[in-house]
Amino acid sequence: MRVTSYNILADHLLEHTTPKDSLNKNEEFLSWDHRKSRIITELTTLNSDVICCQEFVKDEKFIEEMGKYGYNVAFKPRTGGNHSEGCAIFWKYDK
Repeated sequence: MRVTSYNILADHLLEHTTPKDSLNKNEEFLSWDHRKSRIITELTTLNSDVICCQEFVKDEKFIEEMGKYGYNVAFKPRTGGNHSEGCAIFWKYDK
């Protein structure tokens, strides 16, 4: 069984963890639409049976795309406040 753990880095947390000058220079590369497609490509290329994602903001299109590669998902929002991010576990439904 192949397992992957991946920190998505929730879009709204980028401003807290990335230097401001870097955000301005790389805005198009840091946008969720750009990052989403690259993350999906990377995760599906790994062909893991289970993928654990941290700082994941529930995105139905992301989940739908992962479903095309044979993955189901369970999502648990972060506790202790009003948080939109949490953990997602994707698994191959044929396993």
